[in-house]
Amino acid sequence: MSPSSYLNLQQNHVEPRSSGLHPQSFAREHGGCPEGCIPVQRRDPKQPLLRKYQTPTLSRQGTSHEYAVVGMPSSKGAYQGQFDNINSLNTAEVGWQVYPSLHPSDNPLAPHLFVYWTADAYKSTGCYNLGCAGFVQTNNKWVLGGTVSPYTTLDVHANNEYEISLVVFYDSTTPGWWLSISDTTIGYWPSSLYTTLQASADLLQWGGEILPSATTVGHTTTAMGSGAFPIEGYPVAAYHRNVTYATSPHTFFDATLQIQAVTNANCYNISVEQGDFSSSWGSYFFFGGPRGGNPACIKQT
Repeated sequence: MSPSSYLNLQQNHVEPRSSGLHPQSFAREHGGCPEGCIPVQRRDPKQPLLRKYQTPTLSRQGTSHEYAVVGMPSSKGAYQGQFDNINSLNTAEVGWQVYPSLHPSDNPLAPHLFVYWTADAYKSTGCYNLGCAGFVQTNNKWVLGGTVSPYTTLDVHANNEYEISLVVFYDSTTPGWWLSISDTTIGYWPSSLYTTLQASADLLQWGGEILPSATTVGHTTTAMGSGAFPIEGYPVAAYHRNVTYATSPHTFFDATLQIQAVTNANCYNISVEQGDFSSSWGSYFFFGGPRGGNPACIKQT
């Protein structure tokens, strides 16, 4: 399957910086799966299915999650959709994550591509990647849950920025929400999964999320982004650039970003920047913070 039509990104869209190779080793080493097949990571049947149990869209006092999040203004119907309250929260989520419990034998500290969804605020629906019926993969090269490499850290490739572009767009013919990575369609979240996200959305968010282990004592040693604060800027701090939104299926505009959640700015923070229309970065932000050893963060914990 493929979407009935594709995207018309605005003129400030700039191709991601890359090594010139496919961002995942599976495609580089094996070329992909045969036509009609997709790659699926093996899963230990003894390992419980990992799911989210708390909405990442709100910052709550006392929560164990920590956030640095920006988003578009929430307005009923602004993005051709709505949800009534937190109990009806529907999400389509994508990004990279470091989640050792989810990838214990696959370079656990490397960034892994992930998708997620829920139709009832994480109560009983949804899962990561292909862990349950939900997201429908159509691409035979990309591995959901697989590592993305090469990647930039403060210690390795510090002077090289490797990027991938992520696009989610609605297709009425499928119908569903299609995911494109670096101009390649990967698959879609069917509209039939949802109760309020069937054809449109009214809230868009980007940023970072940290969840300490249940055995963590004191503040987590996990870094967000590159492990640098936003004030470090390019090329040190992690960033999203060319952040755009669509109010119709195939035309994207620069996002007007607002900071929506910063749990503790001494631990993890975010800064919004707004380039002009000719800027190759468009709307962008830096985000993140260091792992353990940050005195200001530890003092407040």
